[in-house]
Amino acid sequence: LGDTTNRVSKIWATDAEFTHAPTINGTALTAIANTYTAQQNFAAATITSSAGSIGWNLNVAQVAMHTATENTTLANPTNMVAGGTYVFIWTQHASSPKTLSYGSAYKWPGGTAFTVTATKGAKDIITFVSDGTYMYAVAQGAFA
Repeated sequence: LGDTTNRVSKIWATDAEFTHAPTINGTALTAIANTYTAQQNFAAATITSSAGSIGWNLNVAQVAMHTATENTTLANPTNMVAGGTYVFIWTQHASSPKTLSYGSAYKWPGGTAFTVTATKGAKDIITFVSDGTYMYAVAQGAFA
């Protein structure tokens, strides 16, 4: 590299060599602000239910979509990160509306859980911010 002021301090060949966070000019890469020249987003993943429960791995799907096929519980997610923002998009069953209940990790304004829209085919969007233990929710419903 011709520019000696922007060299990465070390390039690792194996995981065993990864003992220190990489730096540029003594600043940890995680502390450097980024400027993007294109839109950044998380691809939405379709998640399914099994035996009336939806498992949500937040490492795999920060944005998750589910189309109801049965009355379902959104189980407590795995891999919550403090400060993480997550979005769940529920699409109501096309012919017979279904219900959605929530695991204990989901917290709601006023302590009252959101009731999904019962209109056939309607979409509800629930946005969560996590503190690493709980998922604090704000819901918008009845998109048709």
